[in-house]
Amino acid sequence: MTGRPRGARDRGRTGERGSTALEFAVLSVAFLLLVFLVVQAALYYHARNVVKAEAEGVARAVRAYPTTATGPLRDQVPPPGQVQSLAETEAVRQWQLLDNGGDTTSAPEVTAEVVDYDQVRVTISAKPIMIVPGLFGTDLEITATAGGPFEVFKRSGDD
Repeated sequence: MTGRPRGARDRGRTGERGSTALEFAVLSVAFLLLVFLVVQAALYYHARNVVKAEAEGVARAVRAYPTTATGPLRDQVPPPGQVQSLAETEAVRQWQLLDNGGDTTSAPEVTAEVVDYDQVRVTISAKPIMIVPGLFGTDLEITATAGGPFEVFKRSGDD
């Protein structure tokens, strides 16, 4: 058997035993945190798009409230309570369709209001699903607003 004796080979590294495992453990925690942050950012971005699409869909449905052009437009716009009720019903339907009932957001909170006399504004707020609860605090909320004029359908030739 040729070579150095065993004691001479290990003499300089005795203080570093297990350092590789320790470095791996520290780096793997940092790497997992980075992966969770990237996935959370993607979920937040997707949830933001879902809430925006919900707001636009709800506003579109409320704007198409069935009216006829038989009198002044001011008399054909639904009352504020009915606008809010229409918006809440449509928001739940849109949430079921777009988010599958809570895959990326909590149930939406809806506010619908009549602006001026012929405009509607719908605001929807929801909280995104969090991978690590409490990572960004409890106040992370997404809000989107959409609106437009009520649509009045007329027969051809009527002004």
